[in-house]
Amino acid sequence: MKSLVCILFCAVSLGLSAQDTTRNSYIGILTLTPFYQTDSNWTDADGEVIGAHFMRLQEMAKSGIIELAGRVNLPSDHPDMFGLVIILPTTKEEAEKIMFEDPAVKAKIMQAKVLPFNIAVQKK
Repeated sequence: MKSLVCILFCAVSLGLSAQDTTRNSYIGILTLTPFYQTDSNWTDADGEVIGAHFMRLQEMAKSGIIELAGRVNLPSDHPDMFGLVIILPTTKEEAEKIMFEDPAVKAKIMQAKVLPFNIAVQKK
């Protein structure tokens, strides 16, 4: 019995460590930092950062790294305002790198978080 428990424990442990490198889809959620929720706080330089953010997302979509990116159509100061990025199968570390190296996140205009995401239905 002890050997059976040990075998099961080892199998579960191996399964969990294997999941760490599994390629999954992820969703990146972007929110404006509080300062940028007020439209009058934006400068031309901030607009340039957002331009770089947008161009980067376009390039990632063209190269097949992300499925889509967009934002809800609400004012900047609305509490439900957010943007999202659906990241195609990769590792969690790579998904975090994609989101945290975004120019708007690095400039502290936006905050990012990454969550595992299962695409259940998709138009082909």
